[in-house]
Amino acid sequence: GGAAPATDHIDYLTIASEGDSIDFGNLSVGRYHSSSCSSSTRGVWMAGYVHPSGDVNTIDYVEIATTGNALDFGDTTATENNVTAAASPTRGFCFGLAPTGAVAGIGINMITFSSTGNAVDFGDGSFGFNRCAAGSNNVRALIAGRQGPSSAYRGEMIQKFNMASGGNAVNFGELTRSRAPGNSAVTNATRAVWGGGFTDPSAANMSTVIDYVQFETSGNATFFGDMGLKRDFYT
Repeated sequence: GGAAPATDHIDYLTIASEGDSIDFGNLSVGRYHSSSCSSSTRGVWMAGYVHPSGDVNTIDYVEIATTGNALDFGDTTATENNVTAAASPTRGFCFGLAPTGAVAGIGINMITFSSTGNAVDFGDGSFGFNRCAAGSNNVRALIAGRQGPSSAYRGEMIQKFNMASGGNAVNFGELTRSRAPGNSAVTNATRAVWGGGFTDPSAANMSTVIDYVQFETSGNATFFGDMGLKRDFYT
């Protein structure tokens, strides 16, 4: 859902059958650079940017089983864009709020999927979450790759966050190379994988590298392989 400059379209596809995506409905606020996550029944979009008016704190949700327009869920604790999200079976998390000036937002918000309402502050990151990519299993979220000066953003750093207890995110390890905007994360119950992105200061430095870690054992990422094409800003 959403796209630049202020698109409100939501599309869906049925994973079991091939074919083009189908119109699902519309967001309540058309925007991009938002974060999205889901439970088994609800899809949620948090924060984002509306061109040209600026950042928003809107949280939208849909019932995945029935098509239709998104409904207002509540608000994040701050207006922000370029945030990222992860989820447990019961909770959704938005990383990158509570902006702190030159350093990207370090704040972590939490929502409970089954009940609407405003997000609550659930902790902070070790470094700012700006254009990161997050993935999770049922217990732990891992967030890596960010844009900005290396001293403030640590584009190679992987942060881990306990979604059951909250608190601050802590260091998990490092990617095999620093990644800025456009890297993407995918997970299953045991592994988190990051691919693509580029290194500052030029998009010409787009990467094909794929890294992975095991959720249960902290440490540096291991090289998984390469993508067929250099890519950034994809999901």
